[in-house]
Amino acid sequence: MVKFSRELQAQLIPEWKDAFVDYRQLKKHVKKIKLSLLRSSLPNSSSSDDHHNGGGGFSLFDPVRAFAARFSAPRNDHPPPVKEFLEKLEQELEKVNGFYTNKENEFCDRGEILSKQLQILVDLKQLLHEHRRRRRHQRSAPPSPAGGSVTSLLSSASSFSGA
Repeated sequence: MVKFSRELQAQLIPEWKDAFVDYRQLKKHVKKIKLSLLRSSLPNSSSSDDHHNGGGGFSLFDPVRAFAARFSAPRNDHPPPVKEFLEKLEQELEKVNGFYTNKENEFCDRGEILSKQLQILVDLKQLLHEHRRRRRHQRSAPPSPAGGSVTSLLSSASSFSGA
């Protein structure tokens, strides 16, 4: 099975790489938290843990329980590895949010430009339509006596009669 980080690396858009969440670094912080929780829960895994795991001593859920107990404490009371993780997580979220904000602004600007270009094309289409309509109207209307076409007809007729 392909690991998540390798799969993510394969799908990264190179220009956007700096905006992606650094999962490896966050994973390292989670491992630090896990190790610190394991160290802190081992001496205390006597009677209270025996209740949860049937007297076997150590449970896979002990670190999760310890983490949940510490995580539910007020924010300033977190152990150093948890504080580091939360700070790093906050930085990563700000980085991603900033990236999306920048991209949104770029796309809005691009949308405005495209909208203006579309309006120009609509106006041009309308002008062409009006021009074609006028040309059709001029072609279908009978020639007027004061028009240039009648004059040309008369001059060509007089040239024939004179020969």
